[in-house]
Amino acid sequence: MPHRLVTLILTLCVIAAACGDDGGDDPAADPADDTTTSTTEVEADGAEEPLPDNLADLVGPSPGLDPGAAQQWYLDREVERQEALVACMDEAGFEYVPVDPAELSESPWDADIPWESDEWVATYGFGASTLRYPSSVLGPDLVGYDDQPDDAEPHPNQVYVQGLPEDEQEAWSAARTDCDARAWQDSQSENLAAAFNERFADELAAMYDAVRDDPRYQQILEDVRACVRETGVEYVDHETTLNAIEERLAPLDPVIADGTLDEATRAELAAIQQEEIAVATAVADCDGRFLSDNPDYQALLAEHEAEFIAEHEDQLRDFLSQADA
Repeated sequence: MPHRLVTLILTLCVIAAACGDDGGDDPAADPADDTTTSTTEVEADGAEEPLPDNLADLVGPSPGLDPGAAQQWYLDREVERQEALVACMDEAGFEYVPVDPAELSESPWDADIPWESDEWVATYGFGASTLRYPSSVLGPDLVGYDDQPDDAEPHPNQVYVQGLPEDEQEAWSAARTDCDARAWQDSQSENLAAAFNERFADELAAMYDAVRDDPRYQQILEDVRACVRETGVEYVDHETTLNAIEERLAPLDPVIADGTLDEATRAELAAIQQEEIAVATAVADCDGRFLSDNPDYQALLAEHEAEFIAEHEDQLRDFLSQADA
């Protein structure tokens, strides 16, 4: 796996759990679950029910504020998509065994280490230098992403297709491509958050700007910095740290890309990785790796979200009403 792909995976994870330079959450980043408020419901006296006072309940679970709920939402949607694939392939006259969603989420790190856990931070830091290069090139003394082939048994679909005549194999693949596209389109049509983000992009950007400009937000960041400094580590913010690591890694890229590491390169990468892990561990211990872990930030964001919903109530009701139609 090229290091750019690994960086993209990590960037998406960070974006999902962070807002702006320092990790503010975007609760609108995920689709709505089955409990999303419907504006067609009314109270017994005929009045409309009040909207939720937070974006997670309005448009679905946030990976930052409730990563477990967000992950479960995706798993549930993928199960539904796989079931749709089974039905579609059956109509085309072929067998299809649904894929376990867990099998679709390969990670470049040790699968036994939970993402965002203390062990993950102690092993990979921020994932910048530690998941940039393949472990097959770095060797056992440096940390890299797993690029070794998986020895797992082939999936039943692979076995089934290999047992078909060549012309039917091509027909199966064509049917699978068509069914996959149809199932994907159906799942996207139910993605309320995508439409929400597009409709309220400017308003959401203004809200998060207001969060970052809030003196309480700046104080939260300063508290994290002060806490980290007490461990003997200098820290400004997440983006500054990653940029500094990137500047030190850039000269190493062409050397490591050749597949050979001289002692100087190996020593420099080891130092970078050691420093990254030390900073990440200190920041995590100070509730600052992702501000979603910080209770003061959670309270601040909740306040701004409630104000956002109150200020845009009419537009939100209209948006949800159209989505229900």
